[in-house]
Amino acid sequence: MLCSSPAYAQQAPVLGSTQSMRSLFLQLPKECTPGLNSAHRKTLIETDECEVSNHGNKDAITYTIDTATDNYLEYEYTNSSGEGSHSSFEIKRLVTSKGDSILLFAKNSDTRDSTTIYTLKVYNISGRSLTPNADNLLPKNLDYSIFLKDNTPTLVKPYIEETSLYAFDLNASSKDQIVFYITLNSDNDKKWLVGNSMVLTWTGSYFTGTIGFQKEEEEEIKTTAFVHSR
Repeated sequence: MLCSSPAYAQQAPVLGSTQSMRSLFLQLPKECTPGLNSAHRKTLIETDECEVSNHGNKDAITYTIDTATDNYLEYEYTNSSGEGSHSSFEIKRLVTSKGDSILLFAKNSDTRDSTTIYTLKVYNISGRSLTPNADNLLPKNLDYSIFLKDNTPTLVKPYIEETSLYAFDLNASSKDQIVFYITLNSDNDKKWLVGNSMVLTWTGSYFTGTIGFQKEEEEEIKTTAFVHSR
């Protein structure tokens, strides 16, 4: 559906835990939806699809909402140029031990960029607005090195760092878990890993992590006894 400026019913402010994920989507910072203005966003949440012309060129970008539940929403970006331009985004709501709500944002794939690292953004949900969360919620030193064996050669480490992809999966099927994972450039490099994913479990105040190997074909994570905490 081509984006326009549809009429949109204004809703009264509600608490973060009761807002729909589509309502929270509208509050995301601009950088979370590249190429969309406020009218485009409204069209997307109402119709699950929005096409935007690319500055008068023949190419156009299309956003679609892939999955939406009570506490999770996934949306995707594609470019009609056929150059493999694609991005996938997720948002997920969690409740804190104090009864407040936070919103996680992750970009977990992108064929346009050369970057190998995708960070997790955390926002506090307050009324009808999102504010950056400054608390240290994730385990310390959460980078490629947590997946490497102690005996990994010094020369191998920078190669793994530069050629592998590191990203977050907000895990739509779990209420209180997300996954930080590494995707290797070559299966031959797997011999240097203690695991290829870390399951991060939300305690209500912070995340604790357990490293293991994930079998993609079974979408199953077999964890080791190693627990990574703050």
